[in-house]
Amino acid sequence: MSEVLCPKCGSDQVTANKKGFSGKKAVAGAILTGGVGLLAGTLGSNKVKITCLSCGHEFKPGQGAKSQAEFKKKNAGCMVLVLAFAVIGMFVKCGGGDKPKTPEEQAEINRLTDSIVHSMDNSNQTVKTNTIQVDFVSKKTEEFKNQISSGASADEIKQKQKSMTKTFLKEQKNKLVDWSGVIISVDMFQDKELDISITIQDREIVGQKTISDRTMDCGITIEADQATSKKYGYKGVVRSGALYEKMKNLKEGDKVIFSADVIDATDNTEQTGLNLSTLIHLKITDIKKQ
Repeated sequence: MSEVLCPKCGSDQVTANKKGFSGKKAVAGAILTGGVGLLAGTLGSNKVKITCLSCGHEFKPGQGAKSQAEFKKKNAGCMVLVLAFAVIGMFVKCGGGDKPKTPEEQAEINRLTDSIVHSMDNSNQTVKTNTIQVDFVSKKTEEFKNQISSGASADEIKQKQKSMTKTFLKEQKNKLVDWSGVIISVDMFQDKELDISITIQDREIVGQKTISDRTMDCGITIEADQATSKKYGYKGVVRSGALYEKMKNLKEGDKVIFSADVIDATDNTEQTGLNLSTLIHLKITDIKKQ
């Protein structure tokens, strides 16, 4: 999914204005696929100004980050530079390489140096894992869009999407590493083991179908869960230990980063083929609130 993010704070709450536009016609809120299309029509003009509603920063079309991965990568680079200058400043303050350093001064230099290495590692890992997730979502979405356009049947949609999901998960060795999502529910079933559901891709409209003289939207949703199911042999989260402590206080709407082993996956659509729902069944190994 395409985004326009503030290059300063990373927020997607932005508004685009062009000279002659009224406030009522401003493009406000999260500028996603539709918003980008509207902005694209004004990219050739130097009269367009985009303003972040979160921090007030103003920038031109093309200057904003296109994804959270891109924003984090750029800002991680800035943080590395800041930390590097901090190390240099501390080194100079302590007399360079000639003057013996106290244990406290050496410890501070070591801490700052470790922070630089950690920031670089995190930057590289974030870009890598986000790219994998984005690639999966975009390919599934684009394929479903093509299927709707071509008039594919519900069975054809299901079989193709199932094959795509299975191939992707096999390539990833049935592991998801540092994927992002939004909590749908936690402990909804109040079972012996904790259950959790996560939205990976909220419903995105990819086209329309006309059925019995009614034109309706077609959308794709991608979700993940871990819950107990005696029928399929799935297991929820044991109500003890570090992972349970991380999960039990999560609530609907929380943004999370999670890693998991994939137990199973399903792709389903109605008989009309209007909507596609991909559900990935997990054994979560780590999760944290963003």
